[in-house]
Amino acid sequence: KWLKLSTFIANYFYLSELDNIAEVTNANSPDMHEEGNRCDFDKWLHDKFDGKGLESKKTKGMLEKLKETLNGLKDSVGEGYTCQHLSTNEICDEENLPSAGTGETAGIDAEKKDDAEEQMSESSDNVGKIFGGVDFGDLFVNGRDNIYATQYIMSMFSYETYELEGMFNMGREGASRDNVYQVKMPGGSEKVIEPTVDVAKSYYENESVIGNEESGWSNEKKTFTDNKTLTNKMINEGNNYSYSNEVEYILYGGKVESNRLKANATVFATRYALNVAPVFMKYANDKYKVIPISTAISSATAGVIPEPLIRAIICLGICAAETAVDMNYLKAGLPVLFVKKEDQLFIDFNVSVNDFSNTIKSNKKYEGSMFTVGKKEIPDGIGMFHYSDYLSMFLFIGLCTNEDTIYLRTADVIQANMVHNADIEAYEDSGFTMDAARTYFYLDSTIKVNPLMVRLPYAQEYGTGALDTSTWNTYTYQATRGY
Repeated sequence: KWLKLSTFIANYFYLSELDNIAEVTNANSPDMHEEGNRCDFDKWLHDKFDGKGLESKKTKGMLEKLKETLNGLKDSVGEGYTCQHLSTNEICDEENLPSAGTGETAGIDAEKKDDAEEQMSESSDNVGKIFGGVDFGDLFVNGRDNIYATQYIMSMFSYETYELEGMFNMGREGASRDNVYQVKMPGGSEKVIEPTVDVAKSYYENESVIGNEESGWSNEKKTFTDNKTLTNKMINEGNNYSYSNEVEYILYGGKVESNRLKANATVFATRYALNVAPVFMKYANDKYKVIPISTAISSATAGVIPEPLIRAIICLGICAAETAVDMNYLKAGLPVLFVKKEDQLFIDFNVSVNDFSNTIKSNKKYEGSMFTVGKKEIPDGIGMFHYSDYLSMFLFIGLCTNEDTIYLRTADVIQANMVHNADIEAYEDSGFTMDAARTYFYLDSTIKVNPLMVRLPYAQEYGTGALDTSTWNTYTYQATRGY
C-alpha cells in the first residue's frame, strides 16, 4: 500500500527530489507520528508543513523578508523639498475661541503604516471615511453655499504648500506648455522643476523668485494679487498667526504637527487608492520582472506561499512607492495627475530578477535598487491636482457633513489673526474676540406711506374706503448684509 501510494504521489506531483520514497523504516509500526516510523515521503511532509521543520521556518522567513523588502520600498523614495516657512504657533491654545476648543476630530489615523497589505486594506476604508458622511440628498441643495465657503477659506488662509504652489504657478505663466513642470525663470530661461531637494531648492529659494522685486513672491504692491487675500491683504507670517497651518486647523482642530500628519495621511490614503488600479494594470501580469520573481519565490516554498499572493505583495509595494513619489511632488507645490494611466506612473520597477529572488530565498532582505523614478511629460489640464486641491475637497466634504465645526474653526483662525495683528493691538486694549465683532447686520422695517390723493374731496365722492385701512400703504422690508 505504501509503495502504491508513494509511487502515485511521486508520479502525479513530479516529486523528483524524493528518492526511495517507498522505503519504510519500520513497516510493522502503525504509529506514523513517531519520527522513526515514517516513510521518506511522510518525513518530507512533516518537515515542510508541521511548523517545526527547517523548511517550514524557511518558508515563513521568506514571506517576512519579502514583505519587509516591499514595505521599505516607499521609504527608499527619499524626502522631497518642503516649505521652509512653517509656523509653530498653535491656534488651539488661544483663549476664548468661538469653537470653545472642539479639539481633535475623528478622521484618518495619522499613524504610519509600514505594512503594504495593511495600507491596501485600510486605504479603501479611509477613503470611505472621507466620503461616507456626505448626505447626497442635501448636496445639491447646499452645494452652492459650501463651494462658496470652501473658496473663501482657501483664498483667505494659508496651508502647508501655499508658498510653493504660489511660486510654481507664477513661474508657469508664460512658460512652455510642453511639460507641466516647466517654469520660466526671472531671467527668461525655462527650468523643469522636480521635487528633489536640490532641483526644487535652486528655484524656490532663488532671490529673484521670492524677493520684493516686481515679479517676486513677496511683492507688496496692491496690484500684485498672487499672494493676497480677497480683501487684498498679504498672506504671510506677519498677517497670519499660524502661517501655513490655518486650513489644516480648520479641518482637524488640533495641534500643528497633528493636523499636518492627519492631512498628509488623508492625502496619502486618497492617492494610494487611486494608484492601485494603474499599478496592478501595469505590473500584475508583468512577465519580465514580477511574474518571474513571484514564481521563483513560490517554487522555493513548494507552493506554500501562492504565486498570486507574492505578485500582489509586490504590486502593493510598488503602489506605496508610487504614492510616496506623488507626495513628494505635492508637498513641493507641484501638481500630480489625479487619475493616472499605467504609462503615466512615476515608478519603473527595475530590479534584477535573479538577485532579488535569490536574496529572498536566502531569508535576507534585498538591499539593492528596485526602481527608477521617471518624470513623465503630462499635459497640463484640469486633471492635475495640487495639494491644495485635496484640501479643498476635504473642506467641501467637511462642510457637507459637519458645517458648524468648520465655520467655528474658521472663526477661530480669524480671531487669532486679529488678536495678534499689530494694527489691531494698537487700538484694542482688551484684545479682539469674535463674539464682540460686528460681522453683519439684519434690518427688519415696517414702512407706512401717508396717502395723498385719496384725501381730496372728489375721491371721497366716489365712496372710496382707502382711509379705512392701512394695509394697502404699509410695506415690510427685511435685509441681511455682511462681508
